[in-house]
Amino acid sequence: MTRSPAATLNHLARERILLLVIYLLLSGCGSQERLPRPSIEFTRIPAAAQGGPDKLDIIQGLVIGARPGEHIVLYARNGTWWVQPLVNEELTKIQPDSKWINSTHLGTEYAALLVEPGYHAPAMLPELPVLGGGVMAMAIAQGE
Repeated sequence: MTRSPAATLNHLARERILLLVIYLLLSGCGSQERLPRPSIEFTRIPAAAQGGPDKLDIIQGLVIGARPGEHIVLYARNGTWWVQPLVNEELTKIQPDSKWINSTHLGTEYAALLVEPGYHAPAMLPELPVLGGGVMAMAIAQGE
């Protein structure tokens, strides 16, 4: 039995549609839902100053897309990046409304890192870490 050219084209079109549907179904299998990358915003930045052990101010912000157990690690720069507010208090809790607030020693720049559970922040760094290795997001701002 021979098909007319129109029937052959119709059959090929149905095969292509079927293959496309199978491809779309299989390509969705095993893929993870991709969530937007988290981000950090500052809502209050301290003044730019050379800093020192006696000068503290409030720093605060908002994190978008944080997951349970993640925290903020704050740094202030005074030549070197120093963890804030104290070495033994390196983590800043993210509130249920996604806001965070803490005190910081003054510096010329400030950084907030969103970190995974179990992340241990170095007390001082010549350069901030890059994304990955437990750091999920980062924001840097000049002192006001």
